[in-house]
Amino acid sequence: MRITRHLGTILFAAAAIMFASNLALAQTPKLLGKHKDWEAYAFSDSKNGKTCFMTSTPVNMEPAKVKHGDVYGMVTHRPKAKIRDEVSLNVGYPFKARSEVVISIGKKQNKMYTSVDTAWSYDEADDRKLVAAMRAGDDMKVSGQSKRGTRVSYRFSLSGFTNAYKAISKACKK
Repeated sequence: MRITRHLGTILFAAAAIMFASNLALAQTPKLLGKHKDWEAYAFSDSKNGKTCFMTSTPVNMEPAKVKHGDVYGMVTHRPKAKIRDEVSLNVGYPFKARSEVVISIGKKQNKMYTSVDTAWSYDEADDRKLVAAMRAGDDMKVSGQSKRGTRVSYRFSLSGFTNAYKAISKACKK
């Protein structure tokens, strides 16, 4: 697993949650553009360089009668760390320990491992495959299990994904 690789992204995800909640941040991400159901952002800091990310929230959450908290999907580029196309799913509760999340786009499925309230691809190749499927798909279904044992599912629209991806790729060139 890429725990070491994800430490910076985990910290970044915490910052993104604060941004989404309209809390003050030292580095406020700049909106690169809103592309239908996806938004693209970038920010820089002297230590980590430029980070570009895109994010979206689900259009449907099941079961409807439970508190899901802040749920969002992200794709991140961090050129200085040589990280590109890093896919993550963040939820507002802890996942079941050692569980996996299943992502379905069309007939393709990918599994992600979970760490507390975030799901990650197992490796860079999985990230690239997932991004390619997201660029070609219409929607993405995500299913997993909370620490309490509740089976959850989310549906994300992929409308605007490709244009948001182009925006972060242009802003964070290799």
